[in-house]
Amino acid sequence: MTLLADFVDARIADGAVIGATITIELDDGTNVFLWQEQAPSDEDTYDLGLTIIGDDGHVRVSDGDEFAWIGPGMSADSLLQVVDIPADSFVQPGAGQVGFAVEYDSTDIEGSIVRMDLVVDPVADNLIDVGLTAIDAFSAVTLEDAPDEGDPAIIGTEFKDQIFGRDGDDLIYGKAGHDFISGGSGDDEIYGGAGGDSLHGNTGDDVIKGNKGDDFIKGHTGNDYLQGGEGNDKISGGMGADSVYGDKNNDTLYGYRGEDNLHGGDGRDSLYGGAGADSLHGNKGNDIIYGGGQNDFIRGDSGADTVFGGIGRDIIYGGLGNDQLDGGASSDRILGGYGNDVIKGGSGWDKVFGGNGSDSVAGGWGNDYINTSGNVNDFGISGSPDRGYPGLFAADDDPNDDADVVRGGQGNDTIITGDDGDLATGGKGNDYIDGGFDDDTLNGNAGNDTIIGGEGSDLIRGGVGNDTIYAGLDPSLPDLLNLADDAGDLVTDNGQDIVWGGSGNDVIYGADDDDTLYGGSGNDMLNGGVDDDMLTGGQGNDVFGFGAGDGSDTITDFTSGADKIALTGFDGLTFDDIFLSQDESAAIIAAGDVTIRLENTDADDLAEEDFVF
Repeated sequence: MTLLADFVDARIADGAVIGATITIELDDGTNVFLWQEQAPSDEDTYDLGLTIIGDDGHVRVSDGDEFAWIGPGMSADSLLQVVDIPADSFVQPGAGQVGFAVEYDSTDIEGSIVRMDLVVDPVADNLIDVGLTAIDAFSAVTLEDAPDEGDPAIIGTEFKDQIFGRDGDDLIYGKAGHDFISGGSGDDEIYGGAGGDSLHGNTGDDVIKGNKGDDFIKGHTGNDYLQGGEGNDKISGGMGADSVYGDKNNDTLYGYRGEDNLHGGDGRDSLYGGAGADSLHGNKGNDIIYGGGQNDFIRGDSGADTVFGGIGRDIIYGGLGNDQLDGGASSDRILGGYGNDVIKGGSGWDKVFGGNGSDSVAGGWGNDYINTSGNVNDFGISGSPDRGYPGLFAADDDPNDDADVVRGGQGNDTIITGDDGDLATGGKGNDYIDGGFDDDTLNGNAGNDTIIGGEGSDLIRGGVGNDTIYAGLDPSLPDLLNLADDAGDLVTDNGQDIVWGGSGNDVIYGADDDDTLYGGSGNDMLNGGVDDDMLTGGQGNDVFGFGAGDGSDTITDFTSGADKIALTGFDGLTFDDIFLSQDESAAIIAAGDVTIRLENTDADDLAEEDFVF
């Protein structure tokens, strides 16, 4: 075994006298060296601790007061195998740094350098105890040129250690204290221990665990496994395809480049996917998740999460809790899951499913498909086995959900709501809106929209554009003016609906129960369906359609010579087959089993030209 002293840094405060006893113990029991400006006195005490576990021995700073002294100008002959220390190597206290180091060789450990750096505040009678809070100290260990059969484990101290692994596959334990550990090249395994550590894998596929304390962890290059442990950790994967786990407390995770897998763990975590196609999981807590620049898979899991998909074509699942989900640019697929979610599709052609809960959905700029019914059969994927969640987006066995608020946005959107009273607005574009069950409020807004009220008592507004509105009918119902063969196609139990056609040339179908239909401005076609309906054409030349079994309807604003009564739903009916009468200010038309009342109309003013057969 060879012992060689070179240098160790020591920062010394003004007026302080520093001394340290270091014992180096290997198989042959070799020891000791100490740096101090002057010979020690009886009032000087020392308490340090550094342990490096190797194959055949360890390096340890002793706990006692026995030491050998090294000073400026001392020769190597005065202290075992320590080399000469030049006199000009010493800098006066308070003026800078002085130092020494140890190099040793053994059969299995080659070229180790041990360096200690101390900061000492003056205390009464120059008593020095590195274990006290008055002292801020750290040690550093560097292993070089380890043999091929494997490197020794490096174990730090209770203080602030600096440990550099260099080449090879290193196993490093920081222990307590705020440590700085760099694994170097090779596939390293690093454990920070207690304390807020700074841990770096550098090159190679590294495993790094911070354990306790608020740690900073960076994998750098390579496909790394990084885990924060307890504490509020900041973890960056680096260049490779990394697996990053925040674990407990409130962590911040960065994927950086590569296809990374990020898991927040417990606490309120922040996850940033970076440039690769990443998989991000918030897990527990109210998390903030940013997908980044590629096609990311994002799952909020439990908690009220905030998710931004970013630039790529992302798959986003809110999970449990009341989430805020934003797909961002490109065409995303978003599923709110459970909870009352706020969902924005973004600028692409998005598929959005609200899931269970009272959701608010805005499609954004593209041609979006929005479904808040709770059933996700049309999500476009059957699962995500490559991301560890097979069958995640299978159909919901219970499609019942709560009241939703949906806004289609700029494009040609498809909006399907579910149970309970939903509010759906198509926005700009030619939209398709299906209210589904219960009492819905549906607004087509601008564009040529198709609106289906579904079951329940709905309030429907077509808006600007030439709209087709079914208050409760199947949209496969044939053209209004050709109902002769399909009068029985009406859907039953669809509720009492109120429909406004808006300013375009609209087609409006009522359905069962007593509906109220307003055509608005434009040349509209209105059919109340079965039961007793109230029809108002509004401005323009309107057509009111009827078929067998449609009940007793009232038209509030029929104008002879401008509007038409279409009786195409009767087989073989002619003008001679209808019966006209007067009831005070209203004209009464009897056609088969249907009665039509025309308010403020004189029956004598009606002519065959006012009818379509």
